[in-house]
Amino acid sequence: MENIRGMALMTLSMLAFAITDSWIKIASETLPTGEILMFMGMGGVAVFSVIAMRRGDKLLTKDILNRSILLRALGEMVGTFGMVSALALIPFSTTAAITQAIPLVITMWAALFLGETVGWPRWTAIGSGFVGVLLIIRPGVGSFDPNTIFAIIAVLGLSVRDLATRTAPRMITTPVLSIYGFSVLIPMGLGLWLYSGEGNAPDPREAAYLIGIVGMAALGYATITMAMRMGDVGVIAPLRYAKIVFAMIIGIVVFGEKLDTMTLIGTAIVIISGLFTVYREHRIRKLA
Repeated sequence: MENIRGMALMTLSMLAFAITDSWIKIASETLPTGEILMFMGMGGVAVFSVIAMRRGDKLLTKDILNRSILLRALGEMVGTFGMVSALALIPFSTTAAITQAIPLVITMWAALFLGETVGWPRWTAIGSGFVGVLLIIRPGVGSFDPNTIFAIIAVLGLSVRDLATRTAPRMITTPVLSIYGFSVLIPMGLGLWLYSGEGNAPDPREAAYLIGIVGMAALGYATITMAMRMGDVGVIAPLRYAKIVFAMIIGIVVFGEKLDTMTLIGTAIVIISGLFTVYREHRIRKLA
């Protein structure tokens, strides 16, 4: 029963994150990237501050200048900028497909910088996943869109954020880590907004989307946290890839996108590689 609940919560979380991304894309049609980032930062800080205070967490500690905390904040800033920019500039389903490579990149970073043992099966999966990404973006051919670099930036930044989370001081709770991460989006977003010289205060429709983005992201965060605390991680974690299914449906229905064969093949390779990596990591933990 715990596994079933965990699977349901993980699926709900992925749906929430897919909807969040779709609302970011819609908002980006009339709002500049910097403005969206700034309001995301403000909303994220507000939501997680309430959560942290209700838990009795200490918001400011000397560990705020810890190297892992600073690296995590940098990853959050770079990754979120890349994600919002990609959602604004390239097809929704393409962004979702490329960012499915994040778990593979995290495994690679862990092997290179944390000294974690990664055997040839997982290295093969990582390499295969990167081939899948190349099939999606197709550099050097006529259909290549240089704006896909923003999705790659998102993958690199968000994978650094998640890796730094592993090495962050244990006494700093997840809500407080989230506050630190979202807080750096505020000055960066404001700076980009002022530099662009575009945009005004959000109108009621735009404000509704911005509020919805923060609220839906908070729902995704809450449900994924609950899911990972239930049942068998090896059973629940693979459902992270449900997001690509939701994203492709949204891309087709909401944005009228058409998925070509190479994108579907590349996406399948990335997903299979990621699922194999999850399976191997789970098996290694059980044998340890």
